[in-house]
Amino acid sequence: MSFYSFIRPLGELWVKTCHPYEIIGKERLPEEGNLVVICNHLGLADVPMVATMFKGKTYFMAKKEWFDKKARAKLFTSLGAIPVDREHADMESIKKCLKVLKSDGRLCVFPEGTRNKSGTTEIMPFHGGAGILAFKTKAKVLPLCIFEKPRTFKKNYIYVGETFDFSEFQGNLSGAELNDALTEKMFEEEVKIREELRLWVKENRPKYFLQAEKRVQKEVVKLQKKAEMNGQKALLTAEKSSQSNTTGSAFVVEKSATVSGNGS
Repeated sequence: MSFYSFIRPLGELWVKTCHPYEIIGKERLPEEGNLVVICNHLGLADVPMVATMFKGKTYFMAKKEWFDKKARAKLFTSLGAIPVDREHADMESIKKCLKVLKSDGRLCVFPEGTRNKSGTTEIMPFHGGAGILAFKTKAKVLPLCIFEKPRTFKKNYIYVGETFDFSEFQGNLSGAELNDALTEKMFEEEVKIREELRLWVKENRPKYFLQAEKRVQKEVVKLQKKAEMNGQKALLTAEKSSQSNTTGSAFVVEKSATVSGNGS
């Protein structure tokens, strides 16, 4: 038995207990591989939640900082994580991702690049790259959308969109233009299913929807107040620094005047 086969049931139990969710559109989940899964990114629990939606192993692109310790790197790698340098072109990571897809595997990418810390669930701008991986391997793309930031022991909803591919772009574009076009299509699909998810929850779980809206508003206000406090602190620090420099300059001028007076 592989380590993944051993840890998978434990992971499923943890998610079911700590981050339960309901799948909307489960019938649209593909069983075959050669699939790029894209999803919005609201919290750390997103990864295990998405992983337990599918049968078998799902590979994930993860920031390289998670692999800075040898033991942790080994653990994450065994669970299907692929380290990626978000600041520079990472050919090693790209090769690993292409290998997964060419082997009829399933690769999950969070195109927003990082967790959404705005307090809202709006889809943030997508980073390029995931579309190219799907394009080069002729993989289908499956958009998922998590309704709200995962809360421990609280139910959430994950919406499954329709799979699509990039066959319409074959032979039409190349380079940066192609990357931008693929990224734009993925972004549009993600925005679309977010609205479909919100509509479904609003119509079928109205009480939950209203409570979630209040949570978002509360979080946004909290973040705004925090930003204002940080701004005030920065302003006070700048003022103190300015006063210190002014006092220092005045001392130098006064000292120079004293010396000059003594000299005369």
